[in-house]
Amino acid sequence: MDVTVNRITLSGGAFQGEVQIAIFDVSGRMMHTETILAAGMLQHDIQVAHMGKGCYVLRMEHRGEVARRGVVVR
Repeated sequence: MDVTVNRITLSGGAFQGEVQIAIFDVSGRMMHTETILAAGMLQHDIQVAHMGKGCYVLRMEHRGEVARRGVVVR
């Protein structure tokens, strides 16, 4: 689980095309969603200071593959 204060930085992996990103709180409520266009190594910041302290789930989807990761905002 990653710990952050103001932003989440997504980096790495070779992505081509649309990447859907969503952040959910522990009750399953969507707190943030966006779609980015990636071409090669992914490097993207998401501002999370407005979300408040707590545990969240980051979900990324690219070409039908889904990855989830826990994030703690402090």
